[in-house]
Amino acid sequence: MVDGQLMRVRSSVRQLLAWDPDGAQRT
Repeated sequence: MVDGQLMRVRSSVRQLLAWDPDGAQRT
């Protein structure tokens, strides 16, 4: 289902924000 895919993408985004100071501050 799309839910599983969304969860996977969300995890990837979280990792990106983890090393992205600008993204971390925005979120």
